[in-house]
Amino acid sequence: MGIIDKKMYEEARAFDRQILERIANGHLPDLRRAGRCEYFYNNVWRDQSFVELYFGEVVDKAIAALKKFIKKAESPRLLEVGCGPGHVCLELARNGINVTGIDLSAECIRVAQSVAEDDPWKAERALLLYRQEDIFGVNEEFDAVLFVASLHHFTDIDAVLKHVASLLVPDGLIIADEPCRDLVSRKNLAVIGLIKLLLSESGSYYKNLELPKDDKGLEQFLDELFRQERYEEPDGTKVQSINDNESSFAKMVPSLRSKFEELCFEKNYAMFHQLVGGIRLDNPAQERAMARCLKILDVALCRYGALDPVNFYYVGKKRE
Repeated sequence: MGIIDKKMYEEARAFDRQILERIANGHLPDLRRAGRCEYFYNNVWRDQSFVELYFGEVVDKAIAALKKFIKKAESPRLLEVGCGPGHVCLELARNGINVTGIDLSAECIRVAQSVAEDDPWKAERALLLYRQEDIFGVNEEFDAVLFVASLHHFTDIDAVLKHVASLLVPDGLIIADEPCRDLVSRKNLAVIGLIKLLLSESGSYYKNLELPKDDKGLEQFLDELFRQERYEEPDGTKVQSINDNESSFAKMVPSLRSKFEELCFEKNYAMFHQLVGGIRLDNPAQERAMARCLKILDVALCRYGALDPVNFYYVGKKRE
């Protein structure tokens, strides 16, 4: 393992604590077996259908890219960097991809290994390995390297992507599906705030929100939403981990484009994955229907320019 500085150690410990608390409260990080977990009061992991809407699409896109751009008879070898408790790796392996997942968090890797060991589809999987390791400690060759909401945690994006390129076979792929919280706009906040207030007033949100009484109250409400969307405390402290939001859209995308031949680039989604976990309707079936509707509306509102996408999907090929 190559943990090289104090910040990386603190990053690992933050995710150790997070996964231990989640597991203690009934979390099962498995796209097919997640079930319903009310511990997650405002998170896609609250219901398996929400998980499938979000992570299921990530997996489907990764598989589609591998099939389209990698031309080899045998199953491709993929490295997921920052795999967490392994839910994406696991589903990829179930779909015939040989996967290695690495993460700084020892507890995340332990949970990933435990979930994989109990997997009812274990006998049908391709190769699946998990290691507690820093990206710079990896030196094998891979057909593809995948980042799912992990690339934005790295400070030196150029160094990371240069090393990724060194791990890829000729014509190997980098795939990134990343949030860009620096792109959160006032326009987005106004729409998200309206939806949350309407849900709250109808008793359909996980908590009661106070209605703004004037322009000053509205601006304060939107300021609080901004901190929530950026995962920040009022004093600017990062909620999730010390390295969260270290790299912005403006850092990640130009660096990707400078080091890889771009095959696909999409900006998508502004709100649905931040909202669906907080919906409270009469029964889970209604919540799931609303979640699907919100995802469709999110895509449409981004397409029409009513919302600014705060997520991007990128596929690039190693340059000659």
